[in-house]
Amino acid sequence: MTRSGVELPDVKVSRDGTFTFRDTPPDWNTYPQYVVTYAGDAQHVPGTATVMVEFVD
Repeated sequence: MTRSGVELPDVKVSRDGTFTFRDTPPDWNTYPQYVVTYAGDAQHVPGTATVMVEFVD
């Protein structure tokens, strides 16, 4: 997983395919882009997802 090009720690994927993580971007005035990549395994194809997040106070 990356945030705006900065690598973040790996996260564990649950058996049902879900995952959670916590992150505090260093600058709240930006719109960080998260990219999550899954390498796949014997039963699942690889995948990548991208999302841009807006923080509202």
